[in-house]
Amino acid sequence: MERLDSKSERTRRRVLRAAAEAFRRHGFASVTLKDIAGLADLQPGSLYYHFDSKEAIVAAVLEAGIRRSFEATRRAVDALPEETGAADRLRVAIAAHLHSLLTDSHYAAANLRILGQVPEAVRERHLVSQREYGA
Repeated sequence: MERLDSKSERTRRRVLRAAAEAFRRHGFASVTLKDIAGLADLQPGSLYYHFDSKEAIVAAVLEAGIRRSFEATRRAVDALPEETGAADRLRVAIAAHLHSLLTDSHYAAANLRILGQVPEAVRERHLVSQREYGA
């Protein structure tokens, strides 16, 4: 069984951070696998161990942005006492969501910049995740 924080998982996270930063700065179309690999301090061919394609990387970046915001918001709300009222729960959820956007700004900014640029199939999958987060 692979450890949760294996070398492979750390490398995968490094690739996602590098890709989010590259997409944030340059948009989807302008970024190459070589660009992402360089920012992640990897050889371009090494990316294929973790991802099948640039589209798979961008899908993972978009998903990570949603997941990170959702998890941060969920943790903050779940930590509240059971008797906390709806208005206070909403305030905490909004604050946690905004904090997540600001602290993971490369993911949030990448999401905003590239969503209209990615292949339609990737965009549609991401929009499903966005709707689930908003539900």
